[in-house]
Amino acid sequence: GFEGHGIAQRAVRGMLMYAYYTLMLNRIELRAAVQNEKSIKLARRLGFQAEGIVRQAEWIRGNCRDQVQMSLMKSEFH
Repeated sequence: GFEGHGIAQRAVRGMLMYAYYTLMLNRIELRAAVQNEKSIKLARRLGFQAEGIVRQAEWIRGNCRDQVQMSLMKSEFH
């Protein structure tokens, strides 16, 4: 019932604001399973850019999965 209301996007935006303006970080990285389309779309909506694929980076349910590596610089954050 809560999906699709922008809750995750607001929560991540708040964490990014804290990281950039309180902790004074310049770069945030994230990784998500290549198959995790919702997380990747959320990251892109927030301005993250894909940097590449990390092959066989995680073990999930008995299988090695690739991850997409993404980043967002403070100067790119709106």
